[in-house]
Amino acid sequence: MAIAKITTNPNVFIIESLDWDDEENNRFEGRLLADMLELSGKQPIYKYIRTSQEFEYFFDEFCNSEYRYLHISCHGSSESIATTFGEMSFADLAEIMEGRLKGKRIFLSACEAVNQSFADTIIYASECNSVVGPTTKLYTSDALIFWSSFYHIIFKENPIKMDMRMIKNALNNLMKLHGGFKFKYFYKSNGRVKEAHIVNK
Repeated sequence: MAIAKITTNPNVFIIESLDWDDEENNRFEGRLLADMLELSGKQPIYKYIRTSQEFEYFFDEFCNSEYRYLHISCHGSSESIATTFGEMSFADLAEIMEGRLKGKRIFLSACEAVNQSFADTIIYASECNSVVGPTTKLYTSDALIFWSSFYHIIFKENPIKMDMRMIKNALNNLMKLHGGFKFKYFYKSNGRVKEAHIVNK
């Protein structure tokens, strides 16, 4: 008997958490990104959180939705990501995500958090296909412009799937266009986590 193929929805599920200053100054990158995706004909889901418990709740919703792309917008460091009222270490995230992201991709808009440690911890634990995110600090306006352009380029080429070639090309082109933006792309191949070679000038 044939095994049914598991399908996922090629849309973006956005989880965002900001600090008080961002909230007071209306710097909701994720919410604005959701608006941009809707203008492009996509059907994003946007959730705003303030605690790790809320993150876990809406991560469950993401998994149940069968959306393919998880976009997390928050502050971060080389060892953790932040919520309004706390932080989650990479190990905390790995525990929440363990074995639940097969065939899916993570896009993390958090300064300095996307590094080899994050990739090793999260990709092995979650079994996701890849992780993409900035390695340097980006202002909200810069991040919004970058991510809106990235998704627009990707979905215009193919609205139902993305692959390594498409991701690398989009990152290369956007980093050339926006001097100073530095992003990394990690993926899993033959059981190993690898960093894709992209122009990072």
